[in-house]
Amino acid sequence: MPGLLHFREGGLLDRLDKAISSPVFHCVLPKPVEMVLTMPGAWFGCPAYAWGFSPVLLACIVGREKPVAKYLGLPALVVGAGWWLKQLFVGNEPEALTQKRGVIQIFKTVHNPLVLFGLSHATMSLITYGGLSEHAWVVALYLSSWYVVQGVAEAFKSLVWRLRPTAVLKDLQGVRRGFPELGFLVRQPDQANLSFPSGDSAGSACFATALALAAPELTTPAIILACTSGFGRMYFHAHHFGDVVAGELLGAGSVLLMHRFVPRAHWGHCLLAQLAMVFSWPQLQKMKPKLPDNSPKSGFSEK
Repeated sequence: MPGLLHFREGGLLDRLDKAISSPVFHCVLPKPVEMVLTMPGAWFGCPAYAWGFSPVLLACIVGREKPVAKYLGLPALVVGAGWWLKQLFVGNEPEALTQKRGVIQIFKTVHNPLVLFGLSHATMSLITYGGLSEHAWVVALYLSSWYVVQGVAEAFKSLVWRLRPTAVLKDLQGVRRGFPELGFLVRQPDQANLSFPSGDSAGSACFATALALAAPELTTPAIILACTSGFGRMYFHAHHFGDVVAGELLGAGSVLLMHRFVPRAHWGHCLLAQLAMVFSWPQLQKMKPKLPDNSPKSGFSEK
């Protein structure tokens, strides 16, 4: 049964969106470029990175004038990129997709209660007591907005139920991708009809908007980062152009709205937003169309 606001395939808006998206869907980048693109293209929707590495990098970028920012930021970037690339290449090994090894293992960390409930607070502790406490507000703003917007995006996904490009455009199966695991994740039965809006794009917009508010001189790089993330979601056939734009607007809007009413977000706001998302998530899943009994259960996976 379609969702309440089911997006009609083949309608004028759908055809226009697919026409705009087609050049990105069908372009093929050199493998090294594609490898780099996987990071902004997936980190902001992956809990381990959205709650752990990204907030640390945000605080270090904003507080880059402090020596401690270099001592925290550079190792975080090296470890984060190293772990990601290691799993990315594991995912390219024979039988890796069927055995669900590779990047999917990073997404699965969210099922660990210590990650689900503790990672963002460990991050807040590191920033607050690690010498960057004056910039903890921007991290709290980012994390709070991220939790809120993911709940909103999940509600829209449940109602709109739009098919992802990889599920509806059969010709994309012949388009080469050097790292097919990202496409494999969104082809799963519980992910195929969750295209609108893009949760990863919303997460990247949360990061970029928080960065621009805390460091206005970095607004242009922040916009480029958000656009690169959206491009990556399209390139790996997870979303159409309209899905990405909607996600970016939701993410930026959530940060601006929260900052309007809470100019100096703090740890408590992060906790409240986290609890609201975690405890509303099961109810949001019930809003989705019922899946066959042998389908994978939906969870905090690639958005």
